[in-house]
Formats: sequence, C-alpha cells, structure tokens
Amino acid sequence: MAKIFAQKWLAEKFNCEIDTIDQFGYKVVSAGVMASSEFPASAEAVEVARENGLDLSAHRSRPLDVALIRSCDWIFALGRSHRDRILSFCPDAADRCRLLDESGDIPDPIGADLDAYRRTAERIRRALEIRLKEIVE
Repeated sequence: MAKIFAQKWLAEKFNCEIDTIDQFGYKVVSAGVMASSEFPASAEAVEVARENGLDLSAHRSRPLDVALIRSCDWIFALGRSHRDRILSFCPDAADRCRLLDESGDIPDPIGADLDAYRRTAERIRRALEIRLKEIVE
C-alpha cells in the first residue's frame, strides 16, 4: 500500500498521472525483506486501495536485494526490524534508510480484517506525506 499511496501523493503534487511521475524524476518501488516473488497484494490491501481510487490488482511482491537497495535514493522501512534487515544486506545504505514513521513501527496487517488495513493505510498516508514533503519540497 505504501508504494501506491506514495505514487498517488507524487501524482497529485505534480498534477500528473501515476504512470508519468518518472518524468519528474521519481520512481517508487516496493520490495519486502522477507517477501517471495510474484505474490499478489492481499484482498484487503486491494480493497483499501480501491476505496481510495487506486488499483493494486496488478501488484506482485518482490524480494529486496542489494542491487535494488543501492539503486535507491531513499528507502523507507515500515518497521525497525525491516530497517535492520535492509542494513544487514547493505550497511552503506544507512544514511538513506529511515523508518517511514519516525514515531515507530507501522505493523503489517497481514491476516487482519479490513478495518486493520484501513488503519494501517491511514498511518502510511500520514507518514508518507511528511517524508515526501521532506524530499520534494
């Protein structure tokens, strides 16, 4: 959800379509520290995205690797354990890797009900707004 909400924020900022934010110098990717390849987003994440006018139906999971870490200007982890894992892969990313929400971990709602996904999405959106303003503005 973080990826699609970041893309939406950037598209609104630049008054463009999500698929054209790269023309403004931004590329948003998603990868998991424990993810397997090619799994779709959960039904709940797809629904929360749909409720926000977004489409996650084509999303497929992707495992994080060193090449991807090194290609990123900024890396935002949802939790401390994720950040620690990222830095264990690539210690030289420490200055570019931060928690998305400085107040603490954003728990993964996997296996929870739709309301938990909505709460997680709202927290992600609030944190993204702060982080993206730091980068873009």
